Amino acid sequence: MFDLKRMAETLFEERRLGWMRRDISYFAPGMEGETVAAHAYFTAQTAFILAHLAGNPNHHRIALMALFHDSPETRTGDIPRTNSRYVAKDDAKALDEKFGDWQPGVLIKGLIKEFEAGETEEAKLAQDADVIAFLVSLFLLEPLGVQGVQERYEKNFARLKTEEGRTLAGQLRATGYMDWWQKARWGK
Repeated sequence: MFDLKRMAETLFEERRLGWMRRDISYFAPGMEGETVAAHAYFTAQTAFILAHLAGNPNHHRIALMALFHDSPETRTGDIPRTNSRYVAKDDAKALDEKFGDWQPGVLIKGLIKEFEAGETEEAKLAQDADVIAFLVSLFLLEPLGVQGVQERYEKNFARLKTEEGRTLAGQLRATGYMDWWQKARWGK
């Protein structure tokens, strides 16, 4: 049975992701991070493409997993890795309170738990998409003179779990961030 009020409340809560920012200021002083919603959207797009690269027929599931992976942050916020050493967040509690036992909340909660466990091929691809989404943001900071891009690339590249993720990340590093624009603008 569908709980329409619960669905409406969840949609209002998910909208919060549109103004909650992911913090990049710790390595790019003075720069605002992207919103959690923008990150989730781009990660889902990346996951869909990565799933096709891997030949995984569950590309829709992988994209949905990536789309919802940061959903608990509507309640916990985005805590950068450095802060997570000092601050604990309870994603499980946030998920249970947010999604409970109603549909499609149970499905969303299952996708997030699968993503976090990282055991299935689908979860590994979705996790790689999350890392790759960060790498793309990182590459866009390089021309602005942000220091340490290569070091952060190497550390995050090492987090990739699939060969397809490593292949795509390597191609992203080798591709100029404005190559697409040159083709679109000049047709070359």
